[in-house]
Amino acid sequence: MVLIVALIKSRNLALAESIVKRVVNGRRRDAETRSGVTIDDEFIERAPDTEVHAVRMRVLRPEDVLVTKLLAMREHEVDYESVLEIARAVREQIDWDEVRRRTEGSPYAKAFLTLVEELEVSS
Repeated sequence: MVLIVALIKSRNLALAESIVKRVVNGRRRDAETRSGVTIDDEFIERAPDTEVHAVRMRVLRPEDVLVTKLLAMREHEVDYESVLEIARAVREQIDWDEVRRRTEGSPYAKAFLTLVEELEVSS
């Protein structure tokens, strides 16, 4: 539940909604975000178990958050503010090659990756 609240606060509503949809009547099922990223057991298991404010929970890897946000961008919904904020905050923890590989089909992701290179965030 705390993860969902954190996603909502960070304006990652699409990912929060997908994770909530994954649990229906107490039964887990796969869900797909509008970005095409499937929220399945593998996706959840990649999230390390971390203590946040004395509560143990799974916290999504920064790569997963960036990939879902970048792939969700559309022509009339391009906003790099939140992804740039994440990239700057945890730049040393991000596997930039993985983000590039997983978003290679998105022109908006390519533009973002160029931006973070030019700003020396991804170096």
